[in-house]
Amino acid sequence: MSKLERVRPESVGISPTSLLKWLDAIDQTGFITHHLLLLRHGKVAFEIHYNPFRPDVKHYLCSCSKSVAADAVGFAISEGLTSLDERIIDIFPDKLNSKPHDYISAMTVEHLLTMSTVYGDAFEPQTKDWTKEFLNGTPDHYPGMIFGYDSIGTHTLCDIVQTRSGMTVRQYLTPRLFDPLDISDDEIFWQVNPGGINHGGGGLHLTPEAMAKYGQLHLNNGVWEGKQILPPGWAEDVAIGRISCVTWDGTYKDRYGYKFWRTQDNGYACLGLAGQVIVMHPDKDVVFVGSANGFQTDYHYFHKTYFWNFVYPEIKNDPIPYEEEAYKTLTERINSAEVFMPGGSSSNPLISQINGHVYPVRENKINCKKFWFDMTSESGTLNLDFGERTMQIPFGFGTHLIGDAWLQDFTGKPGGNYPNGCGSAAVWVDDKTLVIQSHIVDSLQYFIITCRFDEKATVLQIRPYGIYKYDVFPCSLTHIK
Repeated sequence: MSKLERVRPESVGISPTSLLKWLDAIDQTGFITHHLLLLRHGKVAFEIHYNPFRPDVKHYLCSCSKSVAADAVGFAISEGLTSLDERIIDIFPDKLNSKPHDYISAMTVEHLLTMSTVYGDAFEPQTKDWTKEFLNGTPDHYPGMIFGYDSIGTHTLCDIVQTRSGMTVRQYLTPRLFDPLDISDDEIFWQVNPGGINHGGGGLHLTPEAMAKYGQLHLNNGVWEGKQILPPGWAEDVAIGRISCVTWDGTYKDRYGYKFWRTQDNGYACLGLAGQVIVMHPDKDVVFVGSANGFQTDYHYFHKTYFWNFVYPEIKNDPIPYEEEAYKTLTERINSAEVFMPGGSSSNPLISQINGHVYPVRENKINCKKFWFDMTSESGTLNLDFGERTMQIPFGFGTHLIGDAWLQDFTGKPGGNYPNGCGSAAVWVDDKTLVIQSHIVDSLQYFIITCRFDEKATVLQIRPYGIYKYDVFPCSLTHIK
């Protein structure tokens, strides 16, 4: 895997002072940022990776996956496998239960690319054959008229590519897109749906570096190192705003192209749930890559406000004088970056009293029998005893330590693909309350564990935040003295 060139921000007209203001604004919001990269003239001028999230770990892109799926369609069109005006029912006649509604009959590949299908909003069904579900639903309107957020339509595009090429989208794109960008297998993971088709609506995982290369390729109009990678004209076509859009959450996002969103200052973007972004700005030759777990905040501010308020307007056409003090502070900030934690202290006289003390608990939703802490002045371990096994959650005070992703077992889907474990950190938010924040490194999921030590009782509560649903959380473990 080749890496993009790294340069000091001032050498490409970016002020370290403006970058510090940007980071301050994000921190003051309490935004759970994972990665930030900023490219200028194809070079990485700034990057920060918040512990426990590492640059070598593949990150879940959510709906940024849709843009990459659209590129697979672009290649398929250029190779004569389909066309923009091909009707979907002509590609999948065997998936029709009966004579299709005339609205569905009129639906084309281009309608799927612009999310202007026959449905209001359409998300992943529980059935195995998502395309069949899509083609046999009850339509709401004639296609091409109204934007409706449509993840099944993107899946259907992946099904088209797989049906016509005989390969999954992941396989199809490897020699056409990933290999030319020198994005290795270790930097890519793409989930498949129950029918064995790549989940184009939101199943792609890439490293931050791979995300940056992808964004730069599009900013370069599909050219990489002097060679045309994307079909000629495709990068320009996908970025054209073709339909006005209001998304399912009521957010107006200007106009939508072929799985790319238009944004401020002549920009266009791949956008994913909770703050996954790849934004291209041709006017200033800038690519902004971000990833986060912003489910608990208005994550659109991440890319639509803070970056534009503090960084974008300050980017200069030419190199600027070195800002040595600001650059030193920025470097220290980068080297010590930790995912946002609430304010508090790493020390507490209570530690000596509770260390090793066992707290039997009353009946609870996760069937925990007792818990205890093993702590030093710098770190600790929360032990949850379930009788047959003990779950251990190591944490640092103010820094995230890696342990197993035990809590994810409570999704009802144990044994998931979480090879990088869970990073946890703790802080005393007051003299009786310990808060542990535990992030699954390979997923957009974290837990806040709050433990309150009082004279009459000790209560430990576990709350999940992210993409997964749980029957047992939030859950409190109560010890009565």
